[in-house]
Amino acid sequence: MQRYFINQNQINESIITISGQDAHHIKNVMRMQVSDQIECIDEAFVYVATITALGRQIDCAIDSKRAVYNPSQASITVMHGTVLPNKAEDCIKKL
Repeated sequence: MQRYFINQNQINESIITISGQDAHHIKNVMRMQVSDQIECIDEAFVYVATITALGRQIDCAIDSKRAVYNPSQASITVMHGTVLPNKAEDCIKKL
């Protein structure tokens, strides 16, 4: 499913309006049709939406909405094997 980034001002109740390069991409590059589904992402939510109208602007009806996963809450642990002392600095730089 294709994902498109949107601003909060593109959402009007249960309709998402997409224009500009994203509308061109949906219509001409991906050749999507009415009733195809896309994902639209803003700062807080991921919306699964169905295309309802194609034109210069694309209108989509919101089917579902879920919170965006916040990657800053993830913890990362990095380990590397023993290396020669002159190579350890290179390993740290690459991390």
